[in-house]
Amino acid sequence: MSEDNQQEDFDLKLEIKAHFLAYGIWIVLAVFFYAFVQFLASFEPKTRAKYDDVPVETRLANLPDIFNDFYQRSQDIFREKLPAMKYWNFIWNYQKMSYKLYEFEISEDVMSEQQFDDIYQPRFIAQGWSKIANNPNEYYPRNIVADYTFVDASGHRAFITRPIHNENNPTHWKIYMVENSGIFKYQE
Repeated sequence: MSEDNQQEDFDLKLEIKAHFLAYGIWIVLAVFFYAFVQFLASFEPKTRAKYDDVPVETRLANLPDIFNDFYQRSQDIFREKLPAMKYWNFIWNYQKMSYKLYEFEISEDVMSEQQFDDIYQPRFIAQGWSKIANNPNEYYPRNIVADYTFVDASGHRAFITRPIHNENNPTHWKIYMVENSGIFKYQE
């Protein structure tokens, strides 16, 4: 074999080895990132399971008073429909404008739209909430889609999403109660 052919043969073998090495590195990186994501994902269910048996009263004792207020108001309004509360119904986010959010869902099998209009809207009003028009320019935490919006004397908001607009669970009403911690304008 000539020296040129040997050089070409050597270059070809070297190029093939380089490709295998590059593919090997990509495979190792992909496996590493996949394993890392799986590792991180394994924490959330364990954390949720850890707090699933925490009684609501214990959870409320460790939260700001507004959550206890929202919880009591929701008990008064939805007394026979309210599902068992979990640790995760109470969300306290620290962001540029921190907000305290209490959220829960009620199955449409348990509460129809007619029942909401006839029974639960008057209960909101009896609790001191006023129904207001939805304002598309207003800030809505967590990109809430609100079909009904209520405000109380302190400017706290209650957002109710009909099942049809609940993207995550289209068979459940979604109810949010949000503290007015500078997010909303107070009623004038």
